[in-house]
Amino acid sequence: MYTKGGIYVGKHAGFTVEKPETNPKFAKPSYRRGTKGKRVALIRDVIREISGYAPYERRIIKLLSIGDEGADKRAMKFAKRRIGGHRRGKAKREAFRLIVAAQKKAAKEKAAKEAKEAREARERAEKEKKEGK
Repeated sequence: MYTKGGIYVGKHAGFTVEKPETNPKFAKPSYRRGTKGKRVALIRDVIREISGYAPYERRIIKLLSIGDEGADKRAMKFAKRRIGGHRRGKAKREAFRLIVAAQKKAAKEKAAKEAKEAREARERAEKEKKEGK
């Protein structure tokens, strides 16, 4: 345990006290107000999966999938107007930017997998053709 020095000046100035065992940042439940818990995150994820996106959210995703700077700015302005604030609009745009990136990555992986399967099928067919002769 670290104790303060009981002196008036310097690095260890102040009344002699012992620091608490737990981090005081997490001591009170009110300090974690606003942070998303595991349960809430899971529930929201399930609801999003079932209900899908709102029409304005689909439009933001469409604008972001274009990929150029103008469309990005347009998506920000649109989100800001629909949600009602600059900071909220930025947060929504960033969330959907991650979603669009994940969709593009999944599509790229799927295309690569299909190309690999097609190439393997061609090679098998050629091999069977050679063995048949």
